[in-house]
Amino acid sequence: MITKSPDASLVRDVSQTVDETWAPVEGYVRLIRDNVLLGSLIRRVEGTRVQSYFFDGGGRVSHGEQELTERMTFGFHAVASNPWKFGQHGGEAGVTPLPILTHSLSWNGGTVGLGDVSHTTLEHLGRQTVTVPAGTFDCDHFRWSTRVDGVIDVWSATEDKIYVRGHQHDRDIVYELDSLHEVFPTGKAASPC
Repeated sequence: MITKSPDASLVRDVSQTVDETWAPVEGYVRLIRDNVLLGSLIRRVEGTRVQSYFFDGGGRVSHGEQELTERMTFGFHAVASNPWKFGQHGGEAGVTPLPILTHSLSWNGGTVGLGDVSHTTLEHLGRQTVTVPAGTFDCDHFRWSTRVDGVIDVWSATEDKIYVRGHQHDRDIVYELDSLHEVFPTGKAASPC
């Protein structure tokens, strides 16, 4: 998925693969700011370790290795993929840890490198029907608390974890799904209620 900042100065190209439990398998992010490549990061889970390779815009490569902890996920800062981070949450009551191996500790993911683990928490607040420009969806409502971004409410729909709505409280930023066009060869598709 490719995302752009509103003024198109920050472009993020992200691809991520998860297993059937939504645990990360591998991922990739390339970050471009003002038409200059800041770098690319490739991550892959090998057993209980995450291997990371960062290619900076100047041709240098660095390698990092991190232990894969319970419910750890990758954070590539593409807002539309935020609900994928919550896929391993079993819907249990209460606040649970959500460790995220991120590429950037800036609030908008505007930097790229080997990153670090961001210790966040997640709470499933239940199911709600949410109406946005793309339609009306039956959603899971999560409250995600982060050190960098503060509290973010996220509503996601269907087994594909489609980002329907998000509200970042500290900056009062709201994201809503504007349109949805999906085609799956299996005939499986997300659709509004």
